[in-house]
Amino acid sequence: MWRSPRALPSAQCPNRYLETVTRTRKFGKYLLRDLASEPPMRLEYKGNHFIQTGDYNELVRQGKMALVRKYEEHDDGFFENPLVQAVLGFAARTFLSLGAKPGVPFELGLHTVRLTAPGMVTPEGVHCDGYDFVLSTVIDREGIEGGASLFYASKDQPPILEVPMEAGDAVVINDKALFHAVEGIRPAPGHAKGHRDVILLTGRPWPTDAQGNLIDDVALHLSQLEGSREAPEQAAPSEERNAEGAA
Repeated sequence: MWRSPRALPSAQCPNRYLETVTRTRKFGKYLLRDLASEPPMRLEYKGNHFIQTGDYNELVRQGKMALVRKYEEHDDGFFENPLVQAVLGFAARTFLSLGAKPGVPFELGLHTVRLTAPGMVTPEGVHCDGYDFVLSTVIDREGIEGGASLFYASKDQPPILEVPMEAGDAVVINDKALFHAVEGIRPAPGHAKGHRDVILLTGRPWPTDAQGNLIDDVALHLSQLEGSREAPEQAAPSEERNAEGAA
């Protein structure tokens, strides 16, 4: 699909929420007014708080990971990268082909993640993320073995599908139908370490109230949630970004 070594357009930031593995991440939450929009797609930036409850993340349920995680946002030039444009366009078309409705405001969570080997890609284990769709695109992998995507009908059964993921490969899943995990990575023979770079997109219709008004579930509950597990302070982000989605 895509093959662009070292293509992540900006340096990643240490993941202060997972000190047991070498993992770095940036994250932003975005509103796309219409998945069927013609490029350039206009994404409205809605913050960099990531909330995942113990219903979906075993480490959160056990109190080993913060309920509210606040990551550094993507740089202004992030969406100018042709690779990022291609991933966004592919995501919009694929979500529509899988049943998402055009003309409906859509929530996109965009993660860029680097994992350095050796390490666990999904330390929370077999899980779902609580969205409608999840798109994982491997941008680069260097000096590693492992990292296959694993899919499960239930958490207590062996995987029903194992998909090796090379640089340029992408996989989309119905997050309500399957559990998933990723095989750990290890240095390839002759390498002391290596890395795996991924762009991860989660998607679902933006929540609305009875009158059809958009609900910002993060803003609605943020003060209460941050009081339960303090999140590091970050600089205030800009309100809106433009992104060009290439076909």
